[in-house]
Amino acid sequence: MRRLLRMGSGSAAAIAVLVASARAPNAIERKPLPVFTLDALDGRAVSSADVARAGKWLLIYVRPGCGPCDTLLDAIDPLVNPLVPARTVVVIGGVTPEGAAKLAVRFGDLKGAAWYADPQGAMAAALPLAGAPVVFGLNRTMIEWSLAGVVPDKAAVKSALVSWAGNK
Repeated sequence: MRRLLRMGSGSAAAIAVLVASARAPNAIERKPLPVFTLDALDGRAVSSADVARAGKWLLIYVRPGCGPCDTLLDAIDPLVNPLVPARTVVVIGGVTPEGAAKLAVRFGDLKGAAWYADPQGAMAAALPLAGAPVVFGLNRTMIEWSLAGVVPDKAAVKSALVSWAGNK
């Protein structure tokens, strides 16, 4: 019985750390995905409406040279759940499509993810975002939740991403 209580309190602590780290002064509330334009890796302009997926999916905003961003992207493990990369859209702020393509190659385990560049900061302005990384959990075009900032516990973040985007 004590072992179960310890496991429960440990899980509660991990969730508390995750929730506490997600709170930011400009926390994003539940709302529809705003309209903004991104660049596909081939250079063509793509509307946020065209980026949206059916069902539950993840929209991840990162920047180059951002250690917490790399940690977040590393947390998406297709071996844990192969559905997650296919339900993930990664937007790299402040880079050209060529720069975004280089980052996509660097995170080769995320081959199923869709990658976009945001050279002019359109996504950051539309939401608005103060920094990176930021993860949005969407259901179709509705932003249901978000996590922003440093990844406190890679295992807890991995669990949150898989539980949202890894279920049918």
